[in-house]
Amino acid sequence: MDLISKRYRKPKGRPCKRRSAQSANALQRWNKSVDKIDDSAVVETERKSDCIHQKNNVDVIKNKDFKKQVLDLSRDVVRGKYIDCDSSLENEEVIDVCVSYDGTWQKRGHTSLHGIGIVIDILTGLVIDFEVLSKYCQDCVNSECMLGKNTPDFRIWHDSHKNECQKNFNGSSNSMEMNAAAILSKRSVKEAKMRYMTLLSDGDGKTHQHLNEIQVYGKNVTILKEECINHVAKRVGTGLRNGVQDWKKNGVTMGGKTRGSLKDDTIKKLQNFYRKAITDNAPDVDKMKSSIFATLHHCMSTDKIPHHSKCPVEKIHGAFTKVSKVFQYLTH
Repeated sequence: MDLISKRYRKPKGRPCKRRSAQSANALQRWNKSVDKIDDSAVVETERKSDCIHQKNNVDVIKNKDFKKQVLDLSRDVVRGKYIDCDSSLENEEVIDVCVSYDGTWQKRGHTSLHGIGIVIDILTGLVIDFEVLSKYCQDCVNSECMLGKNTPDFRIWHDSHKNECQKNFNGSSNSMEMNAAAILSKRSVKEAKMRYMTLLSDGDGKTHQHLNEIQVYGKNVTILKEECINHVAKRVGTGLRNGVQDWKKNGVTMGGKTRGSLKDDTIKKLQNFYRKAITDNAPDVDKMKSSIFATLHHCMSTDKIPHHSKCPVEKIHGAFTKVSKVFQYLTH
């Protein structure tokens, strides 16, 4: 037994005492590692963040202060870019910006304990703000095991622990994204001196709908929503793939490697053509519609049965010009 390291032995005592002992040992090891990391982090910070140190004239930056200073620098750059585009905004205390917002989770599924919402300025691509939501606190779990969840001792301990508790969200994991958006929008005027008036997000409109329902910026202020073209094109590809699978269940084969089948390469081609038709013809809806149908007919076309009636005339003329030049080169 002496040859076996203490690390691999089973701790003595009751399960609750074992957990508390393990958490205390883990905390002790964590503090030792943090001390080592802090020393190296200070050196890296001095090397890579000279601009922040020169601006604030500090030697060591804590994590919270560092986060605030980085976000302040990003917001200053964003404000400067908007003023360059519109000089009338220079005297405005609060400016309206167009941002991209999205949320993500620690793991897939609907049971993640941690999530984050991020706001990115579209003009500069800089992160303006972010919010981390957590449904779990290790200290609270350990104290519940030791003291009991509904005991007076636990309530007294929890009251003193509230300021340091890592749990800041009690809702479902699915609602983390829209709740983080509400938190970020509510503090945007006070902290960033900005209003997120145009929201670029994925096809899910729950976040945009929630922000307008709670009236973040007042009763008469409506937040606009812009669709992400990549997500729209992705839905087209998903719909085609689902259609192939649904017809396959009914005994109809639409995929395969034969010519004219709706195989994966063809779906990707239609998906890219759909995206290009939108970007090239925006904001003219009629041209978008015509171009989208043109790509569909073009993919159906063969030498025996051509379907180029909806293709743009200039592109057809350009294609014939290139073919004629190649033919002349080969004949001479």
